[in-house]
Amino acid sequence: MLSACGEIGPAKSEPDEAAAVQTEPANITTEDETTPDTSETETEETTEDYTEETEDGKIKAPVGSDTAQITAFYNRRANAVKAAGQIAVKKHDFRDGDMQVPAVLKGLTNIESFNPDLDKTITETFVNGVGTQKASRKLNDFMPVNGTPYVSRLQSSCVQKASCTLQKDGWVIRINLKNEALTLDKLRKNAGGIKNISEVDQNVMINGVLLKTGYGSCMDMGFSDLFLGGTDSSQRIRFDLRTVEATANLSEGKIVAHVDFEGNLTSLVLSYKNNIDIVYMAMKIKISAFAKQDYQFTWPEKEKGA
Repeated sequence: MLSACGEIGPAKSEPDEAAAVQTEPANITTEDETTPDTSETETEETTEDYTEETEDGKIKAPVGSDTAQITAFYNRRANAVKAAGQIAVKKHDFRDGDMQVPAVLKGLTNIESFNPDLDKTITETFVNGVGTQKASRKLNDFMPVNGTPYVSRLQSSCVQKASCTLQKDGWVIRINLKNEALTLDKLRKNAGGIKNISEVDQNVMINGVLLKTGYGSCMDMGFSDLFLGGTDSSQRIRFDLRTVEATANLSEGKIVAHVDFEGNLTSLVLSYKNNIDIVYMAMKIKISAFAKQDYQFTWPEKEKGA
């Protein structure tokens, strides 16, 4: 499967992040690392690995700027969250969006049910992946990537730059993703030319392709939720994907993670911008959004260093 990590056009200006989320990951100094990507790259998916343990069994992080090693280290440490027998997660989900819809379409679709704005915090303790406050909450859905047993399968080919720095209580990982443009037509083709199959089957196949993209492999994407609904079917825009055309321009994707000396992910901030253009019945819909998810993790002693 090819991974598309290419250049895109201008994105919406980012709002004041301090108004959205008051905390950065523990002991992390915030800095703006956005650098426009000017190349278009398609590389085959590869398996990347990194030897984390020293001879005495201690965790060894790839301090520096080796993109492949840092990406592999982040993937492994992040994925350990969903493998935990017990873990408490505090999640702040923020999205600031704008939606422009022709008046005639409002009467033909349920598009107004999709709210581009979001600002909520949920704390849940999961035991074997199931919420203790609400059993309907599943860790596989509460954390990216939605509906999967992993948090990240990011490939270094989709990373613009990465760094890992040593701090007094662990390491800070910063990863900037390359800008990426996704079209529904391209997703259809990559899913196997699926114009004659049912809309339900097409949704499943397209979602599978999204998971192979740079942003889709490590974040919960509004573009996917927009059509597939995520875990909230009321948010789905009910278009027949065999006739609608759409383009999502994803930019300024950032991952900021803190890993303690036992190898536990203690905090994670994911953010990106998304500009979506939809053409339906020769009418255009425009959606732009800045999305940010802030996670804080509390590990029980028995789970530490897993």
